[in-house]
Amino acid sequence: MISYRVILSDVFSNELALIVDYIELNLDNRKAAQDFLENVMTIVRSLSTFPYRFVKFRSNIRKVSISNYSIFYSVSTFLKTVNILHVLYNGRDISKLQL
Repeated sequence: MISYRVILSDVFSNELALIVDYIELNLDNRKAAQDFLENVMTIVRSLSTFPYRFVKFRSNIRKVSISNYSIFYSVSTFLKTVNILHVLYNGRDISKLQL
């Protein structure tokens, strides 16, 4: 089985931190924040073995939904890498987002 290296972008890491902080501090739900973070990281890690299993969003961008959020990523077959680009709220207008 081929293994891909998963690379977290700084943008993704910052967005994830903001979401987790929002859930924990604004919604006052530490457990939900921890569960969300764990679920996101489980999905992200799983992309090292099955990067093509989620739907194509745009040409070389794929998308996986988790709760009310979507994770956007790209796959390089040549480099054997998965680049995690964004994690965004599903209610956001992403049509103009530069991915």
